[in-house]
Amino acid sequence: MPHLFRQQVRSKRFTGPTAGHCGEFAQANLAIIPSAYAEDFLRFCVRNPKACPLLGVVSPRCFAPKKTDRRRKRHFSRVRSSS
Repeated sequence: MPHLFRQQVRSKRFTGPTAGHCGEFAQANLAIIPSAYAEDFLRFCVRNPKACPLLGVVSPRCFAPKKTDRRRKRHFSRVRSSS
C-alpha cells in the first residue's frame, strides 16, 4: 500500500497532507544532524517519543540504513534539502 500512495504523491495525483494514509506503516522524515548535536538530538527524541519518534540511527559516514530496500534508496536519492 505505501508504494502506491508514494506513486500518487510523486505524480501529484495526491496533494494534501499525507499523515495517516498508509494505515499501520510509519511515516517519517529524515533528519541529518551534525555530529556536534547528534547526542543532544537523540536525547531529545528519547525524552519526547510522541512528538519526535526515533525510527533509526546510523553511524557517521553511513549513508543508508543496512536494511534499506532499493525502492527507498531510489526515492531518497531524489529528495532535496529544504534549506
